[in-house]
This record gives sequence, C-alpha cells and structure tokens, in this order.
Amino acid sequence: MMGINESHPEIRLTPSMRDTIEFCYQNSRDKHSQVVVEIYVEGSQDVEFYTAWVDKSGVDLNLEKLSVVVNEIEDAENDKELVKPGVASGNCGRIREYARLNEKYIRIIWISDRDLLKDNELKEYSRDNLFFTDFPAVESYGFSDQILNRLNDEWYNNKLTSLGYCYDFLKYYLKCIYFYRDVCGKWDDPKKVRGWTHKLHDKMKAYRENCSSNVNIEDFLEYAKEIIPSVIVERTLELDDGTDDPRAYAYGHDIAFAVQHFGEVDAGSLKNYPKFVEKHIEQYIRDKYISSGLYKHDALFESLRMRIEYIYNSAMK
Repeated sequence: MMGINESHPEIRLTPSMRDTIEFCYQNSRDKHSQVVVEIYVEGSQDVEFYTAWVDKSGVDLNLEKLSVVVNEIEDAENDKELVKPGVASGNCGRIREYARLNEKYIRIIWISDRDLLKDNELKEYSRDNLFFTDFPAVESYGFSDQILNRLNDEWYNNKLTSLGYCYDFLKYYLKCIYFYRDVCGKWDDPKKVRGWTHKLHDKMKAYRENCSSNVNIEDFLEYAKEIIPSVIVERTLELDDGTDDPRAYAYGHDIAFAVQHFGEVDAGSLKNYPKFVEKHIEQYIRDKYISSGLYKHDALFESLRMRIEYIYNSAMK
C-alpha cells in the first residue's frame, strides 16, 4: 500500500494521443452527448474567479448540453513536454504557448493576464483560442469606488472612513506603480521592483499618518520624490482626456497592498471588526465584482460567452 505522501506516476499525453482522444470524442457524439468546454487559466485564484463567472452568468445553463470546466494551467496535459524551458516564462507564458501549440483543439480556451502588454503588443499573440484580461490581471476588474465603499459598508459599518475617499488618490498611486513596472521593470531585477513597491507602500502609509484625510497625489509625489524617478512622476501626472479607465493601470496584487496601507492607519482603532489584511481585501474585490454582475460591462466576458456558444453550436451540428 502506498503511503499518503508517496507520489503517483504522472500520465502525460503526447500530441498524437491528444489527437486520437479528440477524434474519438468528436466521432462518438450523438444528440445526447454533452459538450464540454475547457478553460485554462494561470492560477488557483483565477480558477475561482472564472468559475464564479460561469456560475453567476449562467453561460452553461442557457445551453442544455453544455458543461464549462475551468482548470489551472498546472493541470494541463503535456505540461513539461510541450512547453520547453526558456520558451515560456511563468504561468502567463505557459498559457500563451499552450494556446499556440493546441490551436486546433476547438473545445479548449486559454486565458492570460494582460500584465503590462499594450494593445499593439497583443497582436503578436492573436489567435482564436487565446483571450487576455481587459486590464493587467483579474484583481484589476474590481478596483472601483463602488466596491471599496461596499467593503466599508459590509465589513466596517461605514466606520473605516478612509475607504470613502481613498479611490481618487489610489487610482493615481497605482498608476505610478504601473509606470515604474513598465519603465524600470524592463531592466531591473523583479526582486528589485518588488522591493521598490514595498518601500513606496511604506512611504504612503507614513504620508497618510502625517496628513490624515487631506491627501492628494501631487503632495505625495513630492513627499516621496527621493525614491520615485522623475520620469515616473511626469507620467503619473500626465493629463488624460477622461477616457482612460483607472483599472488599466491597476496591476494585480498592487491593489490590495495599496488599499491596505492606505486604510490601516484608521483600521487599527476599530475593534471587533474583520482584520484589514491584503488577502481578505483582494478576495473581496474579486468576489464582489462577479457577484454584483459588473462583468457585464467588460469586453472579455462577452467575448468568452460568444466563443463558448460558437464551440457549442459547432459541436452540435
């Protein structure tokens, strides 16, 4: 008998085996067969996010014989065989490479975080089975004044007043971090970039402690000028025409860290309320975005729905 900590041998499919399975699936179908659409995403939190969207949107309930399954990239077959070291970097790179290698399998959808990619750079990856988030990451979707105010209402009975006015400041603060990642991250070591963001968060917390609720981005950039390159200050303060969505500059985990450091100055005085910590903030932002139906206003989810319906209709012919 195998011990509970003993590993099991992995079964990895070769491309020809995958072709055989797909052929058998398509040719053994009848009018009673279920259409299974597989969606592969980067990590476990992405699985939760997109599964919640499938459940909330009812995309798999509107079509009688449709089943949509969301999987983490770690679960994909051929992982170590198809994606060679150096070809794909990180889970986002693996998603993009898998989409290229498995383009002929119509029932599989791959979703990658956009990260720092611009619209013109996405063209390099253009293919029918690969989708990108509208903003840097899934966490970006829920960064809004509406959701932060709901967090204050539902968790703190509107007593964490800083959540009521942090959005206008944080949308520029996150833009500052985004441009630092975009400009300096191209030649700086990733650990150095993370170290800089932590220094900036600490600087912002100190700034908050000094000026209470009277905050604005110009004053903060002056306060932290010794650690923010001048080119980043200029990019952050660039005037926009009002068409920019602040979520375009809200980079993944930066959001919860920024909200937490901004609000914890006040949160410490609240007793018998949930702890104001990053992972709980991040989870709330993701969950509330889906449960509130806000996904209906963003392009990715309509594109996914249309692709799933196309796969279903093609399989049912």
